Amino acid sequence: MRRFPPLLALLVPFLAAGCVTQRTELPNFEGPAAAKVRFVDKMPVGWIDLFPEDDCNNGASLVSKPFALIDQMIVAAGPPPKRVGMIDPPDPFDRDVAEISVPFGRIVNFGVSGGHGNNCFGGASFRTRENTQYEVRLDPGKDGCSLTVSILTEADGVPQRTPVRDVQRLICRTTP
Repeated sequence: MRRFPPLLALLVPFLAAGCVTQRTELPNFEGPAAAKVRFVDKMPVGWIDLFPEDDCNNGASLVSKPFALIDQMIVAAGPPPKRVGMIDPPDPFDRDVAEISVPFGRIVNFGVSGGHGNNCFGGASFRTRENTQYEVRLDPGKDGCSLTVSILTEADGVPQRTPVRDVQRLICRTTP
């Protein structure tokens, strides 16, 4: 029976788990009519990725909660999650939340995955409106997971969430 050198034995969990998800620079449009989107992932493990309008293969990691404990520690040691000043702000260090700011009229494409008995995989798209704030939530549900997209508003200082009606399956335009 072949034995691994001690250092290699420590690296096997990294190699078996695949690549460590890295947070990349996320959109931060500061135009006068920007739309803001908050992504919240309350699944025990999984991810939410943001995709360009024309490419569903090269996403940026918004929220990542790896399966392997060592990968979770690496992600947690990264920079604090991004905030863009939205209604009902979460804890600034909550790694289950990421916020972006994009030009209005943009199609927001995102993919989701959750695990540990609450399996769900998929993606969705919606078009942003001028000066509007959105919240995308991935929560554990009875049959796997619950994915909701809401418009955030405020009435008398209380955050309000109204479902977005025009959410579609993940759309990726191809360029000619």
